[in-house]
Amino acid sequence: MIKTKFRNVFEQLFVCATASIPSLLFMYAYLDIPTKFFSTCVFTAILFLIILTYVFNQKVYVNLKFNMLSPRILLLLIYVFCLLAVLLLPGMNESVFVSFDSLGTVNWLRALAGLLLLFLPGYVIISLFRHKLNPISLLPISFLLTIFIESTVAFIAVVFAQPALTWILIVNILVFSLSLIDMLRGKTNRYSLKCTQSVSIVLDNESILMLLLSLFQLSILFSVFLLSGLTVPNGDMWDHVHMATRIEKGELLRFGYLTYPPFFAIHLFSASQLSGIPPINMSNMLGLANVLLVSLLQPRDDLNKK
Repeated sequence: MIKTKFRNVFEQLFVCATASIPSLLFMYAYLDIPTKFFSTCVFTAILFLIILTYVFNQKVYVNLKFNMLSPRILLLLIYVFCLLAVLLLPGMNESVFVSFDSLGTVNWLRALAGLLLLFLPGYVIISLFRHKLNPISLLPISFLLTIFIESTVAFIAVVFAQPALTWILIVNILVFSLSLIDMLRGKTNRYSLKCTQSVSIVLDNESILMLLLSLFQLSILFSVFLLSGLTVPNGDMWDHVHMATRIEKGELLRFGYLTYPPFFAIHLFSASQLSGIPPINMSNMLGLANVLLVSLLQPRDDLNKK
């Protein structure tokens, strides 16, 4: 009986693999995008899981148990990495435009650190208070608070002819120090801070399928982003990029504000300073980040069920 059950499972897996492999070969042969290999593998895994779940009615459970750093310590370590990356890794702000193909690993690390610093200060400041915000509300509020703080600091620095990046980093170091002091004070006065904690994650068929679909969506988005690396912004975005470039070259006060206050241009300028990427490229990266943010904030039916 055990041999029969094992044979049935093996036959089902063989049928799923046989039905999925032609899609893998076809997509890999004809798909011409930067994330071709990853997208093909993920799509094949999606097809395999769909056949296994809805044709053979097989249930898959994955139970992951591991120890990880406490969220507070992990957050501070990420903050330190971002600050050091922006401080030590070179940027490409001296150029008006760069091709994404020319960016090396160091440039991408600097860009990633800069993008994270568009979120971390606001998140850390909100975390210092006992809030009751859910993650969906906390994410955009953290971005908006960070944009307000860093753009205000950058604007003041530009007006008084000071290095904007230096003052933005000073504010970030101050926020990091407040969070570190609060963590150490909590360890001393309220509780014993645990460096690690046990995490258990249980995934079933639907959860694994949603994860694979999200990864496939992200791979397509990154391909669109990389393929549109040479896209020149138009419309209002071109005006913002033009003004941000003028700010970066120190020409904002020399020629005036043009027709309206440079609020978004200052944000684009501060993001460019942190990431080390020229404003025209940064506008494309922020566009991708906005799409990812909207994807994360989309309501899920299973989250709305009581």
